[in-house]
Amino acid sequence: MHTIQKENLEAIFEIATDNGWNLTNTYSGRFMYGAQCFSIDGDGDLGQIAAKLFIEIRESEEIDAYALAEMFGSVRRDNLGLGTVYYFPGWLADEDEFNELCKAYGIDEE
Repeated sequence: MHTIQKENLEAIFEIATDNGWNLTNTYSGRFMYGAQCFSIDGDGDLGQIAAKLFIEIRESEEIDAYALAEMFGSVRRDNLGLGTVYYFPGWLADEDEFNELCKAYGIDEE
């Protein structure tokens, strides 16, 4: 299991909350057999998320572009009928960091 680096997680939270996307650290996709991972869902598509992350990468020396590329290289997609969830098997945020960011951004913790 890979842990999402704090700086990368902060960038994802900022972009997601600015665009109305939802984040969870407990998604279990098809063929995961109950294993949980990080996910992003909402009305946007992954290209929008990635493009905004690339802008953040250019503006910050703290974001690890290689780790984000590895994470996004593992992405899978489920269509929920009401939208799409992008999930990252094998990737989780540190639970304390995830909960701290949820509180900071006013998101109900999952």
